[in-house]
Amino acid sequence: MDITKSLGFIEKRIRKKQGLSLENVSKDLKISKGNLSEIENGRRPLNEALFRQFVERYKINFDFDLGLLNEIEQLLQELMEAYTYKNFEKERQITRNYNLERDKYEYSFGCLYLPFLDVFLTNEKQPNQLSVDEYNAFSEVLEYFPAYVPDEKALFLYIKAFTARKNGDLKKALSDHLKAIETLNGKKWPQLEGIIKMNYAIEIAASQSFFAAYLIGQEAQEIFSKYENYVRSLMCSFNQANYLICLQEYAEVKDILNRVLLSQKLFTGYDFHKLAVSIMILALVMEEEFEQAIQFSKEYPIDDEERYIGNRSLLPYCYYRLGELDQCLLSMAELSQEALTRDDKAFHSILKAILEKDKVGVEAAKQKMIRICCKQLNWAMLMIMYQLLICYYKAENEKDLLIDAYECKDKVCRHILPVDCERSLPGSLD
Repeated sequence: MDITKSLGFIEKRIRKKQGLSLENVSKDLKISKGNLSEIENGRRPLNEALFRQFVERYKINFDFDLGLLNEIEQLLQELMEAYTYKNFEKERQITRNYNLERDKYEYSFGCLYLPFLDVFLTNEKQPNQLSVDEYNAFSEVLEYFPAYVPDEKALFLYIKAFTARKNGDLKKALSDHLKAIETLNGKKWPQLEGIIKMNYAIEIAASQSFFAAYLIGQEAQEIFSKYENYVRSLMCSFNQANYLICLQEYAEVKDILNRVLLSQKLFTGYDFHKLAVSIMILALVMEEEFEQAIQFSKEYPIDDEERYIGNRSLLPYCYYRLGELDQCLLSMAELSQEALTRDDKAFHSILKAILEKDKVGVEAAKQKMIRICCKQLNWAMLMIMYQLLICYYKAENEKDLLIDAYECKDKVCRHILPVDCERSLPGSLD
């Protein structure tokens, strides 16, 4: 941060924190209100002599030690490095230290980084967990936006986009991610471009194109590979596998996931193994390799401590397609004790209605699942639902419904929703 260009913003932050009016300060400093307003908005520089006069006039205990600015910049640098390499323990340690020492930066040249860091630390929270002060920090950063360097601005826009996505505002998330890509220059954080593009690809896949998302994700992965960031690179691999599943490129998906499974012992702190197993089951089901999906799930059983179900929720469907109806019912009964997602529960409702020969129930459960998946933009589960319904309608000789199911599945494969719904994103690695 260039202090000579930031003094006006620092004065503004202190003035507002002290409850001083622009008019009174301009009078006391013998400067026009218009000029002070331009200084506070970064359109004119504030010289150090006038800043010192402001501090002395209002008896503000300001620490002029530039070491504090260097210290908080280093803290941000370390936090970003921990975030980039998904070092959760280091992130927690830095956060604890920051919260303990935050007050010492309040009246220093490093004060503009306080709202910035406050915003950064909201990244792991859900929107409903944010305090009023944390929400206000977003507005405060925008007030001082010109003071930050391009990569810092891009990081803020990325966090804004990520927050918008968690709020279900996909349009805003796409817009802010695109602004972030256009803003960064990579001089401070060369891997930030990869982080932004990885998340931008998730939104592109949800709203526009699986193939475009795959290409953007590939760009992100190349950046992480260049800097030997294997954790982020593997995270890209999972997202790439999901896009390829929707593109029905199953052989490439299996290659990706098998490489991940072979390297599982190289990583700690992030359970890539369970995610690879879950995505592999999804790929095998989409490919209609039901016996392989069941066998694969047996080769990689559930961890009794974590009880991560993931796409194992599709196993009852596999048994149904293989004609093992008793095993299908038993598998559903076992899974009913687990914390299933809304789309999984809806899918099981369709299966139960089919097994009970309840045609009305099948259509009701189908409509419920369509609403859930459209709201989530959960393309893969829509594809699997229509896969099931096509099989069912063929067996029941329901010609009109069969034609409709084929048409809807074709639409979904071309990235067109069967109905227009209020949207919120399904989970992906970010």
